[in-house]
Amino acid sequence: MLPYIMIFGHRLYLYGVAILTGVLLANVLSVWVLKKYNESIDAFLTLESFVLVGITIGSWLIVKGNHSSLGAAAGGLVFFFSGIFIIKKDPRLYLERLVFVFPLVLSFSRIGCFLAGCCYGIPYSGKFAIVFPQGSLAPAGIPLFPVQPLESVLLMILAAFLFFRYSCAAVPRIVLAETMAFYAVLRFFIDFLRSHDYNMIHGYRLSLSQILCVIILIVSIIIKVLPEGVYNKEGFHD
Repeated sequence: MLPYIMIFGHRLYLYGVAILTGVLLANVLSVWVLKKYNESIDAFLTLESFVLVGITIGSWLIVKGNHSSLGAAAGGLVFFFSGIFIIKKDPRLYLERLVFVFPLVLSFSRIGCFLAGCCYGIPYSGKFAIVFPQGSLAPAGIPLFPVQPLESVLLMILAAFLFFRYSCAAVPRIVLAETMAFYAVLRFFIDFLRSHDYNMIHGYRLSLSQILCVIILIVSIIIKVLPEGVYNKEGFHD
């Protein structure tokens, strides 16, 4: 919709600006939460540097050169545990207390997608249809379903819900499992409204993202039904 703006004769791409805004906001809220529990901010920043490298690599490798939010999440998770090994912290400290960070940052990335015109929706001429101009990554002049704004709003609501619910001392393990399950279901169905190439799986038109969502949903169910002694053997929360 507006891929970039000109500043002093140079292009400033708004996709990156949107993601940077989300990361900065996530950092402010994360530091607030960690200070509330007297946790090390230095350890968090070290871990974050690992995760950002993983996100950068994963977003490109999973789909062979194209950006992928689930690829970014997978890469970030792999590097997250590498960072955990370095800082020697219990991973549940961050997976549970900062669970709102993922939907928050992803929400801002979808705003970036909308501005750039990537990850656009299927052809649609109903209410709230959007038409991208020339210069966007989306096809110009064709009414499309507003899939990026829709996903961004839903993710923002999820992030706000998780942030305030966790502050009310909800059960951390359940929050983590519910977040994974909610996002997996949301992304699975919203991908039907997105225009992209599909992988054929036993006669069904499923994207790679949808296949990964099924895996995420299964993992979330396993986390939720794990006996407390297995998940929390060291007495961390629950």
